[in-house]
Amino acid sequence: VAFVLGDAWLGCVPYVRIMIVGVAFSPLANVSSQYLKAKGRSDLMLAADAVRKPLQFAFLAGCVWAMARGGWTDGVLPLCLTKVACDAVDAVVCFAVAWRLRWRMEEGRLVRDMPFGAELKRRHEAGELDRFLEGRTIAVVGNGPCDSGKGLGAEIDAHDVVVRFNNYRIEGFERDYGSRVDVWVKGGAEDVDHEMRHPGIRAVLYTRDIMDSGILARFARYPEEEMKDRIVDYLDEGEKRVIVSRMRSYPTSGAFFINRLSRLKDVTVDVYGFAFLEGSDNPSAGSFLTHYSNDVSPDVARRRDVFTKHDVDVESAYLRTLFDGRRMK
Repeated sequence: VAFVLGDAWLGCVPYVRIMIVGVAFSPLANVSSQYLKAKGRSDLMLAADAVRKPLQFAFLAGCVWAMARGGWTDGVLPLCLTKVACDAVDAVVCFAVAWRLRWRMEEGRLVRDMPFGAELKRRHEAGELDRFLEGRTIAVVGNGPCDSGKGLGAEIDAHDVVVRFNNYRIEGFERDYGSRVDVWVKGGAEDVDHEMRHPGIRAVLYTRDIMDSGILARFARYPEEEMKDRIVDYLDEGEKRVIVSRMRSYPTSGAFFINRLSRLKDVTVDVYGFAFLEGSDNPSAGSFLTHYSNDVSPDVARRRDVFTKHDVDVESAYLRTLFDGRRMK
């Protein structure tokens, strides 16, 4: 400093030393952020911002409050320390999110290399689930409350195949939503319970490409249980891109599965528990987001829906084009 700026600037040396500590965190934050962007995980970038920005604001507010209270006689030092703290938070949060993503991807790769991973891929390529569904009457039972009190349980159970989704509930709702489950369709949300609850399930379908994501690692906790005497399949990235391009939004598990059924031949499909059944004049977003089992409140369901990027109106409009009342065209 003395050589470049002269002796008059020697007083800033302590502050420069402090700022250098903050700059040291920048490479870690930049590399972690670029890694998330390269993997196309803008959702994780948003989650990281939701954590680090409030913390950084809190540090800055605390600094201003301390200066206003006269706790610091030197106004530059607290600002320098606050900058270092913000840089540290930025680096730590971004690195933690990126490391978790990398760990889940590596975990998925290791599971993919296991024998059951190869068997799962073979079953997917063989189209076992499509062959199981073709030529049958199928009841697709969503978790929406729109059919509560209608007594449709016997009608649902009369189908050849009954399909249910994610954390479905049967006990106590048999009169309106039936008691059978033959195909269990599961998404990739963190709150989905992957443990097999009903031994009568004959097929399991994942609505994400579990071969290329961390979901396969969670599924690996129950490989023998799920794959023994059952059909297990998943939607690959190509199938996902097709429906996303049609809807221009991210579908629910129900829309994913209905889109798959639309390409099958000789199937008779009836749907229950889907909000679009209430008619275009009354989309009832609350009913779309909540469940007949009341396992989540409307407020929690709406916040979760926003986070998962579901568009209630767009999905309902898309599904109405595929159905005449309850029955698929």
